[in-house]
Amino acid sequence: MEHYHGHQKRLRERFLKSGLESFPDYEAVELLLKLAIPYKDVKPVAKAAIERFGSLRGVLDAPLEEVRKIPGIGTVAPVGLRIIREAANRYLQQRSQEGLCQSDQDVLSQAPDGEESRVLQGLRRLGRKAFSKAIRREDEEG
Repeated sequence: MEHYHGHQKRLRERFLKSGLESFPDYEAVELLLKLAIPYKDVKPVAKAAIERFGSLRGVLDAPLEEVRKIPGIGTVAPVGLRIIREAANRYLQQRSQEGLCQSDQDVLSQAPDGEESRVLQGLRRLGRKAFSKAIRREDEEG
């Protein structure tokens, strides 16, 4: 058994416990690549992708022909990354079309008069958790 099998298992277990929040971008890319390249150590490929494109978002937004230039990534994994990105986009669109959940309403009720649309745009763009952290930080600093 190769050393990376234990590493992959630990990554999956860590993900199941806490999601991607504690992962550096290269480990998030590594988890995604493992779906398309299950029998190979993809950590070096993930690190090369981050080095080339700068972030998880950069990797997911990169043109397919550029992603294919990363040594060891093959031809299937770049398409898999694009499918994941598009599925996430559809998920977020459908979720935003379903309307605001109660926690969104709570955040909006605390928005200054006239700022509700800015707050709503921030909620949708950044996600509630990240936006709430930014607002708290702004209040503490301001």
